[in-house]
Amino acid sequence: MVTHPFEGDGAVLALTFNDARSVTARFRFVRTNAFTNERKKGKRLYSGMDYTRSSDKGQPNDFPVPLYKHHLMPGLNKKRKNTSNTRSVYWSKKLLTLWEGGLPYKLDSLALSTEGRSQLGGVLKEKDPFGAKAAYDANTDRMLFYSNKQDASSSVLTLYEFNSKFRLVSDGYGTVSDNEGGK
Repeated sequence: MVTHPFEGDGAVLALTFNDARSVTARFRFVRTNAFTNERKKGKRLYSGMDYTRSSDKGQPNDFPVPLYKHHLMPGLNKKRKNTSNTRSVYWSKKLLTLWEGGLPYKLDSLALSTEGRSQLGGVLKEKDPFGAKAAYDANTDRMLFYSNKQDASSSVLTLYEFNSKFRLVSDGYGTVSDNEGGK
């Protein structure tokens, strides 16, 4: 059982309409590294979004939803789980599942089998977070994604623009700082 909906493992459902009366449904869990390890051990080993720190009362947070920007900071929670459960995107004949704090996972678009983490052809580094939102620009036939690297006092937001062949067209970034000095 999970304590927060964001803790659940990612899954994909595909429906194929064969004719006017028949539909084929396929459902698969995204076989992330954490999902595979937990299945092998037969128990929950990792946490995802809601467990950011422990208190002396055994409660994972002092507020039960992930409202703190530090919940995605690499290294804060060593057992943090890339659930790959936030969004699926089909673009340029590639099916990706996304999560805010880690690399996307690539899936076979017909069988829904997990092919593994994707660095999008070398665009992302192994430890880079990748946003779980995407926007399609119909005027240019391009897809926009983002990455948000955070620390205690600033965020670096990077925008990625891919063409219809899933090739990086441009990327740009900006820094958002805490003007209050962490207060």
